[in-house]
This record gives sequence, structure tokens and C-alpha cells, in this order.
Amino acid sequence: MNNFRGPYLLSLTFLVTAALYQLLTAPIRSGPRPKDLYKDVVYATIRSLLATMSIGAEKYLDPGTDANYHEFAAKKNFQPDTLVLPSGTKAHWLGPKKTDKVIVWFHGEYYHCPPMIAC
Repeated sequence: MNNFRGPYLLSLTFLVTAALYQLLTAPIRSGPRPKDLYKDVVYATIRSLLATMSIGAEKYLDPGTDANYHEFAAKKNFQPDTLVLPSGTKAHWLGPKKTDKVIVWFHGEYYHCPPMIAC
């Protein structure tokens, strides 16, 4: 995985540059002023991150779905339970298996990145 350290450092440089640029130019920018400078800087940094980070750098930063699932289970105090289908596809349970209804959730279009811990 060390081959992704270069793109990671380059992306980090872009993030710091974007944040500093947004912060330093806020007082002299023409047009509408942001109501919240903190959010303005954070949103600019996120836009820079999404525009510059490669898939390899994202994978270098995130340990993967299984690791994130186990970390989430530990935080929420439940026993992880993973079902592996014959195709190799994994399904991670977030509640009891004995239930009347089950929600199957497919995470959308961003399939090259695993789900991240958000709560």
C-alpha cells in the first residue's frame, strides 16, 4: 500500500492550500459573503478533496467495509454478524436476524469506496 502515499500527500497539500486560500481571501472576495466562515472553509476543503483525491488514495485512507463494520459494532455494543453468500458477497447484519421484516440497503453509485463510520 505504500505506493499510494504519494497521491495521499499530494491530496493533503491541495486540501491545506484550499483551506488557507478560502480563509485568506474571504475578507477581500467580491460577491455575496458567507454567513459562516468556518463552514465556508470546510466546504471548500471538501470540494477540493473530492476533486483531487484518487481512488487509490481513498482506499489507502479507509480500511474497508469489514473493518468499518466491526468498528461500528464495537461502538454500538452489538455482536457483529456477517453472512457470506455463495458468490462471496457479504451481508452485515445491524439487528436481530429473527424479525418479520428485513431492509436490504445498497449504498449507491460510489462502489469503489467502503462505507465510512459516520455516527
